[in-house]
Amino acid sequence: MIWVFGYLTAGALVGLFALVRTYDDDLRHDFSFENLVAVVLVVIILSTLWPFLAFYLIYDSVLRRLRVRPKPAFKIVPRDLGQALSIEAAEANERVEDPLGAVPALPFGHLNPAWVQFKAGLAPGSQLSPLSKVHKDGIKERYEGYAEVGNGPITRWFFTSIRRIAM
Repeated sequence: MIWVFGYLTAGALVGLFALVRTYDDDLRHDFSFENLVAVVLVVIILSTLWPFLAFYLIYDSVLRRLRVRPKPAFKIVPRDLGQALSIEAAEANERVEDPLGAVPALPFGHLNPAWVQFKAGLAPGSQLSPLSKVHKDGIKERYEGYAEVGNGPITRWFFTSIRRIAM
């Protein structure tokens, strides 16, 4: 007969734990006779059905840890941009002059082939804006480069530097 008492006591404890976990703020700020009756009824019901609730609580906490969280989308917004420049001005800013000759004397140095490909996709008469964005996707990084600016959203960019930032 003592096992029945232990079973019901364990159920009451699991039920109280679930109630406090779920309705902690509601019970603390809006405590009335109706709430007390509801809590007592729930605890009585859960005292007999507590294995199902215990299984659900464990299952839910394990699933919550295993759920894949969506990664924050990388999006460049106007506050990440500087003053608009022409393509020629951007190339002049990014011309690399290496006295040892290890870097080609072209705009963007070793990145010149990627720059030429990016430049070929630009709309006629478009302008570039320098960009600097800090993005956190597991690690915190600073992205620097240029974005094509126009009337619509910013959808094309060219990175010249990606640096990891210590957190």
